[in-house]
Amino acid sequence: MALTQWHEIRGKMSVALEVGVEAALLLEDIYYWVNHNREREHNFNDGYYWTVNSYQDFINRFPCFNIGKIKRLLARLRTAGFIEARQFRNYDPRDRSLWYRITEKTAQHYTSLAEATALQQQSNTNEYFQRQKSKMTNALVKSDSCTGQNRPMHRTKKHFPSILTNSTNIRAHTKKGASAPDISLGHCPTAFMAVEDEQLRSALQAFAAERNLHRKPISNQAATLLLIKLEKLAPQDINAQLEIINNSIINGWADFFPLPQSRNTNKENAADGHISPTRNLYEETLAKAAKLDATYGGNDNDLFTE
Repeated sequence: MALTQWHEIRGKMSVALEVGVEAALLLEDIYYWVNHNREREHNFNDGYYWTVNSYQDFINRFPCFNIGKIKRLLARLRTAGFIEARQFRNYDPRDRSLWYRITEKTAQHYTSLAEATALQQQSNTNEYFQRQKSKMTNALVKSDSCTGQNRPMHRTKKHFPSILTNSTNIRAHTKKGASAPDISLGHCPTAFMAVEDEQLRSALQAFAAERNLHRKPISNQAATLLLIKLEKLAPQDINAQLEIINNSIINGWADFFPLPQSRNTNKENAADGHISPTRNLYEETLAKAAKLDATYGGNDNDLFTE
C-alpha cells in the first residue's frame, strides 16, 4: 500500500471517530468534488475552490438519507470545523443552494503534512491570478500575430471577464426598478468572533450564516444578547450550548431555546417555590373541617339540629 493511500485511510477513520460514519461519508463526497473542481480550475472564490450542492443533490447521491438527515450531518460537519458553507452567484432568490469548501482541518485529516501544505499553496489567490494572467497573455500574443483581413475579430476584441468574486456580497436579480438587499453569508457579528472556544465559535458562525441565508442578519448588539441567553440556558456547559445552537440551525430558528430536559428542570424548580391556588383551597378546607370537628365533638347529628 502506498504511503498516500495509508494517510487517506487513516484520515477517514479519524473523521469517522469524531463526527460519525455517516458524516464522514458526506465529507468524503464534498472532498472529492472540491478536488475535482480544483483540477479543472472551476468554482474558485475568495481564495478557495468550492462545490455547490442542494439538499436534493445530496439525496440523489445518498438515497439512504432524507432531507432531515442531510441537514443534521451538514450542521455537524460545520460545527466540527470540517467544512464551510456560503452562497455565491445564486441570482435566483428562490435558489438557496449552498457552496461548500473543505477547511485546513479536513486537509490535515485526509493528507500528510506536506500534502496539506501543497494543497493550501495551490489555492493561494496570487498563484491563481498568475495562471489567469498567463492565459490572457498567450491569447493576446496569438491575436497580435494575425495581420490584415486575416485577423480574427473574435480574438482581437475578445473580452476576458474576471471570474473571481472579490466580495461575498451578491446582489440578487430582481424585476426592473426593484432593489434587493445584499446577501453576505460571510458576515459574522464581532461578539460571535470573540468567543474563545473554537467549536463554539464555529457553531455560532454557522448560525449567523443560516440567519443571513434567510435574510435575517444578526447585529452585534443582538449577538451579545444571544450569548448572554445561551449562557443562562446552559451555564458553563459547552456541549449543551453546542446542542442548543445545532437545534436552532436544524429547525431554522432565529433564537436560542432551552433543551427539553432543561425545560422539565425549570418546571420542577418553579413548582418547588410556588404553591398553586388549588393547594391553598385544599388546606383551607382541611382547616374548616378540623374547626367543625372541634366545635361539635365529632357528632354528625348535631350539624342538623337546631
